[in-house]
Amino acid sequence: MPGFLFWIALLYAGLGTLITHLIGRPLIGLYFQRQHMEADFRFSLARLREYTEQVALLNGEDAEQNMVGQRFGALIALSAPSNFASRPEHSAPEKKKNTKKCPVFTGKGPQVGKR
Repeated sequence: MPGFLFWIALLYAGLGTLITHLIGRPLIGLYFQRQHMEADFRFSLARLREYTEQVALLNGEDAEQNMVGQRFGALIALSAPSNFASRPEHSAPEKKKNTKKCPVFTGKGPQVGKR
C-alpha cells in the first residue's frame, strides 16, 4: 500500500478543515454582534458622562439608569450561556429605589464650610 500515510494525512486535514469551518463560521456573526453591543454600551456611558449635569438637572437618573442597564443586560445576555443566566442563584438581585436627594436639588443649597 504505497502512499497510505499520504491519503490518511490528506483525509485528516480535510476533515479538520471542514469541522473548523462548520464551528467557526457562526462565530464570526456572534463576534460582530458582541463588538456592536460593546460599542453601544461604551457610547452610552460616554454620552452619560458628557451630559451628567443635564441629566441631574432634569431628574433623568432613572431613565438613564434603565437605558444603560438594558444595554448592559443585552451585552451580558449575549456573553453568558443561556442556562447559566436563567438559573435563580445567578439572577440579578432586586434593585432598591434610591430615595436620597442630592443637596443641590433639595433647595438647601451646598453646605460648604458648615459643620
